[in-house]
Amino acid sequence: VLKVAVTVVPKMTKELTITLIRIITMMMKMIMNQIVMDLMKMTMMMAMIKIRKGDRGIPSASKSVIETLKIVEKSEVSEMSEVCAICKDKVFNSEEEVVKHLPCGHMHHEKYIVPWLGLRNTCPICRYELETSDVEYEEESEWEQECYDRVFYSRTYGDGGEV
Repeated sequence: VLKVAVTVVPKMTKELTITLIRIITMMMKMIMNQIVMDLMKMTMMMAMIKIRKGDRGIPSASKSVIETLKIVEKSEVSEMSEVCAICKDKVFNSEEEVVKHLPCGHMHHEKYIVPWLGLRNTCPICRYELETSDVEYEEESEWEQECYDRVFYSRTYGDGGEV
């Protein structure tokens, strides 16, 4: 920092240089303190989420969501090299394959994605969460998003509150 200060303003006095270094150091400490506070808030929020969820785990996607997934026709896709994340085979490797399109944009073979979504409500590639029929889980997901918004948007925009 001293080297920068001396380079930028070569005619600065020694006292002015030391004062500038102290100001920069104080600003860096303030920034680091804010980062530490944000990390502490996030850690506390994650602990609260874990306590609230307990050992229930992730629920399956709702049957209505699974049933309404769009079927993709081979002619609709420009990129034929997309791979099913579950079986690791090309999505359109034969005419008989039925391919489902998730809301996140990823495509998977129906025979693999339907059982997958029967166990968990996430895309196997990006972890996009599909709606569940578990009301308690959905309420907790909304609560998690609200906590996240309070921690990060309140600092950025100044309109949030404490968790």
